[in-house]
Amino acid sequence: MDKEHIHIPCSANAKVAAGETVGIFKNITAKNEKNLRMFIMKKGLYFILAILAGLLCSSSVSHAESHHDDEAPSAHHGNNNISWHWDKKCTGSVPAGATVVSIVEVQRFSVPTANQGIAVDRDHFYAIDNRVITKHRRDNGVEVARWEWTGNSGRILVIHMDGGVVIGDKLYVAHSNWDEWPMTSSVEIFDTETMEHIGTHSFGERWGSLTWIDWYDGYWWAVFANYNRFKDRPDPANPDGYDVLPGNEDQRISVKDVYGYKRRTALVKMNRDFVRLEGWVLPDEILIPERTGSMSISGGSWGPDGYL
Repeated sequence: MDKEHIHIPCSANAKVAAGETVGIFKNITAKNEKNLRMFIMKKGLYFILAILAGLLCSSSVSHAESHHDDEAPSAHHGNNNISWHWDKKCTGSVPAGATVVSIVEVQRFSVPTANQGIAVDRDHFYAIDNRVITKHRRDNGVEVARWEWTGNSGRILVIHMDGGVVIGDKLYVAHSNWDEWPMTSSVEIFDTETMEHIGTHSFGERWGSLTWIDWYDGYWWAVFANYNRFKDRPDPANPDGYDVLPGNEDQRISVKDVYGYKRRTALVKMNRDFVRLEGWVLPDEILIPERTGSMSISGGSWGPDGYL
């Protein structure tokens, strides 16, 4: 099969008027009917998060299926003959040799919990909100299971879940304490069959608020976001006034300050045990207010062509 270049336009800045929905798109020039794309569209946000969903080729093994319990998460990300590129409004030019193709939406589901992120495997997609995850059939969107933080005695302190990825039979979800101070983050792990919470990895106070995570080429990749929005922080003139017992947060003495500064947002490469190996900051083309406002990056995934 000739190398195909999937074109994802960055002009998806239009707001979605009718709440959170999940749409399924396919490449209309592709011969393979299973070449699907999952898009999550958020009301009031100026982006569309594109996530690769399912089998790209009948000879390919899906990202989720290629992992075995006794191995590290697989780096397989689908058909290497598929390549995605931003249009020239984002990059300034279309890469040489890239074939711009069209995509059309073939199905849409109303999913109220599709507020923070979407993860997919062969048969299901998982809609992620701050404290709830719903599991849905991919063929008809019907919810078949859910997990929800209810503040039980297990003390699983779930505050703000964000992007997720399915590896084998596990769902890995980025989590932070947005917008508390100091910023802390963790990866929360769920069994996709039972939707039980089965593990966590805490980063503690590190590089910002973890917003998404992916496994690629034998490593974990994650973004720790920082923001230009103003949030409550301890008053330097009275730092003790910020420390109160749970339930008494309204009694805190605080001041408004920038929540981390967006320019400190970092892409971090980690080994399978979540130990940091390398890190990068974002280019100005992404940081400018026209792209990200006072917020940051809340979604990402490695494409099958090796581009993030």
